[in-house]
Amino acid sequence: MSSTVPPAFRRFGPFIAGGIGLIFLIVGGVLLASQGWDRADGVVGACTTRVDRTETTSRTIQTCDVAWDDASGPHTAPIDLSGNVVPGQAVALRVNGSVVTQATPVWVGVGTLAIGLALLATSVVGYRRR
Repeated sequence: MSSTVPPAFRRFGPFIAGGIGLIFLIVGGVLLASQGWDRADGVVGACTTRVDRTETTSRTIQTCDVAWDDASGPHTAPIDLSGNVVPGQAVALRVNGSVVTQATPVWVGVGTLAIGLALLATSVVGYRRR
């Protein structure tokens, strides 16, 4: 019985899966690391909206000025926010020095890390079976 998998995929597929897995692994690790950053509650200020388009999809991104207070005083920074936000709305933040990001649930980091590990494992198995 002959295989229907194209030879190019058989040759490069494990490397592509491994590269994507490595990206997921790094992003998941950063998301999990940010869980240990200081928490802050911010208030959304003025926002600008842009649409990123590809050949098949489009994504709306809101960049908003967000103000928050911490032990070192008041701060304001532009942050890309997910979802529909309006000026005056409260948002949960994670702060580490001069880096601030919108807080994410722990499961997002764990899930991203798990997908990365699964893709890397699949890549290793695919490479060994070549």
